Amino acid sequence: MATVYYLGGAPNIAQIDSLTITVAAAGGTVTATVGIAPVTQSVSYVMTALDTTTTAAAALAALLSATPNGMFSELSWVASANVITVTANNAGTPFSLAASAGGGAAMARAAVTVN
Repeated sequence: MATVYYLGGAPNIAQIDSLTITVAAAGGTVTATVGIAPVTQSVSYVMTALDTTTTAAAALAALLSATPNGMFSELSWVASANVITVTANNAGTPFSLAASAGGGAAMARAAVTVN
C-alpha cells in the first residue's frame, strides 16, 4: 500500500466574509464583532431616520475602516449597495466575524471564501 504524504504546498487564501444590512430603521443599531484569536472587539453604528440599507452599509464600512484598533486594520471593509465585503489583508490569517442588530434593524453575516 502506498504512503500518502502531506507536503503543505497549497498557497494561502485570504478569507472573505460579508455583512448584509437587510433592514434599516431610525435608531436601529448594527454591530460587527471581529475576532482574531484570542481577542474579539465590536464596532456599532446607530442609524438615522435618513438611512437606507445602502447608506447604513457605507457608514458602517467607513466606521470599521477608520477604527484605529489593529484588529480592524487587519481587514479590508468595502461597501457596495447594502453589502459590506470583509477581506483579510494577509492571506492565511483567519478571523471570526459576527453580525448583530437591534432597534428594528437587521444584518446578516455570510462566509464567502474560507481561509
